Amino acid sequence: MIRDGSGPAIPDFPASPNPDAENLRYRMAIDSAGLGMFEYSIHDGSFDANESWYEITGLGKGAGFDRFVDRVNTSGRERLNALLVSDEENAECKLELPYEHPRRGACWISISGRRTASGKSGAKEIRFTGVISDITGKKAIEDAYREQELIQQTVVENLPVGMLVINPATRVIVISNRYAA
Repeated sequence: MIRDGSGPAIPDFPASPNPDAENLRYRMAIDSAGLGMFEYSIHDGSFDANESWYEITGLGKGAGFDRFVDRVNTSGRERLNALLVSDEENAECKLELPYEHPRRGACWISISGRRTASGKSGAKEIRFTGVISDITGKKAIEDAYREQELIQQTVVENLPVGMLVINPATRVIVISNRYAA
């Protein structure tokens, strides 16, 4: 058991002598979190994904990674392709990409993964492995928060008296022009 004093003890799992059992444990954790898991071979285009990946992307079973990339908007596609063709051996990424879902329309996808090379230097196989999640709700909250900040700033700047607003939770400070003068 691991105890760090901040909560309940966390079981200390011994290293599994069975790699299949270890993979099953990871897959169960990823599936229960609702994450889409994938593995894509840049070398030959082979692709494997769990059921959640297909649900999140809205693509039919058997759709490959290229179909996913085609539905990412242009700027996001450029960032994703730059990672895929990178010369860096173990490039990690965390991208938030605008995505055109086949049924729901515009949404946002978060993709976290790693590009790895394996094999001999002359014939290395490049793979991209990771997880995706739908972060459309998170992006909507961020947009609403930015809009509220803009409204607050506009109100304070147009007050007939000077005003200083400090929000300790967000550390947002708004100063009216008349207060600064």
